[in-house]
Parts: sequence; C-alpha cells; structure tokens
Amino acid sequence: MTEENPARALPSRFGLIVTVGGVIGLGILRGPGEIAAVVTDPSLYLALWLLAGLFVLLSTAVSAELVGMTPRSGGFYSLIRRAFGPVCGEFQTLSHKFLQNPSLVMLVLIVTIVAQCVI
Repeated sequence: MTEENPARALPSRFGLIVTVGGVIGLGILRGPGEIAAVVTDPSLYLALWLLAGLFVLLSTAVSAELVGMTPRSGGFYSLIRRAFGPVCGEFQTLSHKFLQNPSLVMLVLIVTIVAQCVI
C-alpha cells in the first residue's frame, strides 16, 4: 500500500449516512420551530421542507461523488485545497469549525428569505 493509493476502509455510503444523520439531528429536531415562526401557511411550510430535503439529497450525492473520486485524508479541506489552493482550504476549515454545520445555517437563511418574499 502506497501513500498515493490508500486502502478504502469505509464504504462509499458512509458519507451519505453521516450527512443524513447530521440533517436529522440538527435540521429536523432543531430547525422547525424557527421556520414555523416565520412561515404560517402549512402547505408552504411543507413545500419548503421538501425543497430543502431535495437540496440536501442532491448536495450529499455531489459530495459523496467528490470524496469517492479523491481518496485522500482531510475531508473537504483536501478537495478545496486541491481545487482552489491552500487559502480557500483554510477558510473552509475555519468556517466549518466556527459554524459546525453550514448547511443548517443556509437552510434557515433560504427558508427565511423565501418566506419573507412570499408573505
């Protein structure tokens, strides 16, 4: 085994399972109260959650594909560093460290903006 071709110890589904677990843990158990306070129409509320779920599913598929194509340690840092350079890689690391789950923040932001535009 060389450093360029490390052995794959985790199945490709692992990234999907971790992301879905994070969405369930942070998005579904914590977020609905904040969103329901802004969106009062139940059908719009459900539509926004379905749209956000589709967004998460598609972004998870893209992330899993990228990680599967680049078998290096370091997670998204190594992908971003390879594509955009070390400064962007460090920025991603800091943003993940301080926001912990940027997708939840983006989800709440998108739902809030859409709800304000519709209402």
